[in-house]
Amino acid sequence: MNTAQFFDLSYDLFCIAGLDGYFKRVNAAWVHTLGYSESELLGKPFLDFVHPEDIEKTASEFEKLLNGERSHGFRNRYIDKQDGVHTFEWITLSHFESGIIYATARDITRQLETENEIKRHQEELDQLVAQRTADLMESNSRLLTEIAERKRIQEENEKLIAELREALSRVETLSGLIPICASCKKIRDDQGYWSHVEQYIQAHSSAIFSHGMCPDCAEQYYGDAAIESSA
Repeated sequence: MNTAQFFDLSYDLFCIAGLDGYFKRVNAAWVHTLGYSESELLGKPFLDFVHPEDIEKTASEFEKLLNGERSHGFRNRYIDKQDGVHTFEWITLSHFESGIIYATARDITRQLETENEIKRHQEELDQLVAQRTADLMESNSRLLTEIAERKRIQEENEKLIAELREALSRVETLSGLIPICASCKKIRDDQGYWSHVEQYIQAHSSAIFSHGMCPDCAEQYYGDAAIESSA
């Protein structure tokens, strides 16, 4: 196997360029990738094949090579014969004494497309996660509000039940044995104090008294005047 055959074995793009900006030799990968013949690639300055937006930075990188610097990882875009765009990543070494630049480029177009696709999906996933997180936080906030409201209602219900039980307890007290004086009709409470019937019943129930006088008492105290008034 001669050098030319070995040169063409690589899937990467091998080339030798001159300091004049022309390719001096390219391998078969160039022809396969860009669709130009070898003579077309050697017949024009290589900047003619570079994407218009990348010409300036490519020329600047070439200037570094002319100064004897090595280039590693430089990326630019080339236009193929069908106007397709390819992104190349370069490793380049200049041999200033012989006026030759040795370079190899790898077509990373599909790699970048895959990376961009992954990035796009990741961004969409991040947005979905952010939206889902916001929805969960909102649901959690509503749930906490609902729990607080239910707790408030429960506390009000418990307070109402306690008040009803207290009222019921008072009613039940009146239905039990009530100590009452046979003479003055005062009632003795649980603390041993005596009070009028009206005071006791009002303290142990929700009853409110409206005072009046029955006919027998009216006749007893007012005599015939009471009878004439009722007539």
